[in-house]
Amino acid sequence: MGEYLIGIDCSTQSTKAVAWDLQGRAIAEGRAPLRVSHPAPGWAEQDPAEWWESTAAALRQVAATVDARRVLAVGLAWQRETFLALDADWQPLRPAILWLDQRATREAAEARQDFGAERFLEITGKQLDTTPSFVKLLWMRAQEPERFRRVAHILDVGGYLAGQLTGEARSCTAGGDSLGLMGTARGAWSEDLMGYLGLPTAVLPAVVPPGAPLGRLSSEAAEATGLRASTPVVAAGGDGQVFAVGAHAPGRDAFSLTVGTSLVLGLHWPSYRVGPAYRTMAGCYPDSFLLEAVLRAGADIVRWFVQDFARGQSEEAMEAAISNVPAGCLGLLTVPYWKGRMVPTNAPLARGVTVGWSDYHTQAHFYRSILEGMAYEVRLCIESYERELGVAPSEIHMGGGGALSPTWRQIMADVSGKEVVLSAAESTALGAAMLAATAIGAYATAAEASAAMYRPTLRIAPRPQVAALYDGLYRDYYAQLYPLLEPILVALGRQALENNTPGR
Repeated sequence: MGEYLIGIDCSTQSTKAVAWDLQGRAIAEGRAPLRVSHPAPGWAEQDPAEWWESTAAALRQVAATVDARRVLAVGLAWQRETFLALDADWQPLRPAILWLDQRATREAAEARQDFGAERFLEITGKQLDTTPSFVKLLWMRAQEPERFRRVAHILDVGGYLAGQLTGEARSCTAGGDSLGLMGTARGAWSEDLMGYLGLPTAVLPAVVPPGAPLGRLSSEAAEATGLRASTPVVAAGGDGQVFAVGAHAPGRDAFSLTVGTSLVLGLHWPSYRVGPAYRTMAGCYPDSFLLEAVLRAGADIVRWFVQDFARGQSEEAMEAAISNVPAGCLGLLTVPYWKGRMVPTNAPLARGVTVGWSDYHTQAHFYRSILEGMAYEVRLCIESYERELGVAPSEIHMGGGGALSPTWRQIMADVSGKEVVLSAAESTALGAAMLAATAIGAYATAAEASAAMYRPTLRIAPRPQVAALYDGLYRDYYAQLYPLLEPILVALGRQALENNTPGR
């Protein structure tokens, strides 16, 4: 019979809500799915109404288990870069366009020339590719001009959910920055970027710092969720930034690694800096920034493989099948650019490739090669960080759905040569609860809350003999593969997106 904090993580595939006690123990959990539609190759959209429906459903599941009177606050985290355009009556003008959508390749290329890739990087900390909402708004201006002329409000997922929960559509600097519309160093919307779009900054939501109140739960939201009206709702921030708090990676000694729909490697830094090896995000700790390297397709590739290649099998069955596949997959290598490359060089049109096939390879070899390919990418990013920043973190704090795979997390340790520390499966929801704890004064700072509520579950050390095998494969083959094939892989990606009309 204690007091609880609820952390919400509204991500790409589902919304999770978890009630935690003040020592970081999970008490109750709710989960509801989200659908992603793909109207054309490279496109990804969602119905924003489902964000609220899934969030309310997840919260109702938690409220059915815990006493709502003991819930001290709710912390909100959400998927980043996704945006919703609304008219003057707050009605959606079209489905929300997701972070992984790649329709705006032409607009991104034009903006790199006209606005300037370096200028964009300096203002936002982000690469000017198809990821930021900035270029998708350019696409909307070019392809849907009548809708664009009616844009009166632009919300990220956090702003939309804050409106549903409290009646006030406010967002957070650590999360709102992902739209590519903010001067990240200042934590304020950019007049230069919005001027280029031809929109006033007034169409964007007010933003608060991480760990600040968004408002209180409205009576309507309380009825929909089963929680108590007037419960404080706190801005945690974008899911990747909040995960780094939940995984307790506050300084330069440990990487955070989210293995979710995408794969995100993060390192906190005390000052604003930009570079090619990472994108710079507003941090959830005061006066900090999170340097991130992103593989746009992470566990999403695993889901794709199981659905399209291992029909009738489950991820659990494939996990068992690869236990008999040796490290290195008998010479099978996969470069996992299913949705382009972001760092250490930016190539959104790049596509993946698997090489080394022979008749002794099976479905299980292919599956394991995908997991190994993503681990090689993590190592590639780590080496880029170490070269540019002069750091050498010894640990990777890993979480997310993909971290539940014992084989995958051991591969991460063996390929990287670093100890993998397994964090809570729902580390983003935990981070949201940690930030909510600071808002109500349960802990003085986010760092204090993170230290007190973090409960690592397992440490996985590299196995020297296997690590040596992977080291040779990485240096002699993997690291050379993409540079050799880049022109072909980029040309194939361009061909697919430019010829995406069904039956053409």
